[in-house]
Amino acid sequence: MVALISWDMLLDIGNIYTMRMVGSILWCFMTKRLLYVVFGSMFFAAYGADSSTVPTDKEITKEVDASQVGEEAFCTIFDSLYLVLGMGGSSYENKLSALIDGRQESSENNVNRLLGVFAFGVGKAFSENFYIGAEMLCDFSKTKSRHMKLGNSDVETKVSPVIPSLGVRFGYLNRDWEMLFYTKIAASRASTSFKNNDYDRKIVKIAPAVAIGVEKAFSKKFSARLECEYRFSSNGGTGSIQIPKAKAKSARGINVRALIAYHVNAGLQ
Repeated sequence: MVALISWDMLLDIGNIYTMRMVGSILWCFMTKRLLYVVFGSMFFAAYGADSSTVPTDKEITKEVDASQVGEEAFCTIFDSLYLVLGMGGSSYENKLSALIDGRQESSENNVNRLLGVFAFGVGKAFSENFYIGAEMLCDFSKTKSRHMKLGNSDVETKVSPVIPSLGVRFGYLNRDWEMLFYTKIAASRASTSFKNNDYDRKIVKIAPAVAIGVEKAFSKKFSARLECEYRFSSNGGTGSIQIPKAKAKSARGINVRALIAYHVNAGLQ
């Protein structure tokens, strides 16, 4: 009897501890689920009400791609060092004047030439549509003699075969067309000789020049340019051509050039 009571008591004690253990396990499980529900509700209240505030991976990728496209669109072939070759034509005017027998007399001749052109420079586009650049340009041509009469004197004139110039270009850049409309202000150096048996004078002076032009990119490295330039005259002072104080004026004229430019570092920005 004692053994039977003792065994029943043990079973009761075991059942009590088992129920407590099961209860503890259920309590922990329900408590964790409750915490999930509470924190989930808080997160939804903070972010779920306006899902647009949380960018998706696709939206982030689109923004990155758009910024890259914008940077590529801002770059242009004209942001570069460049080399230029081309050809053109020029028409220059030389003039001699003097006071002869109390009258002011003058004589002029025109020099028309075909040109070979070489240039190099650098340019930069900024503020979307504006451009500034600097370049060194040389016109080459074959030298030909021309003659003019002043009084009883026959004077031979020659324009130098090479005329270098240094200029600055300002322009408007249309990025959709990859086309540049520009104005150039330059200083050019030309020499002209006036010569006969009694007179030999060479004018070597710097003269201002202005030009307008248009340039169109037709590949990632090349562009074509057309420009027209007006060069102002240079006064050469006075000398004697069988008569005192003959005044020479040289090299006022117009240049028209068709050019191809190679942009050395285009696309490397």
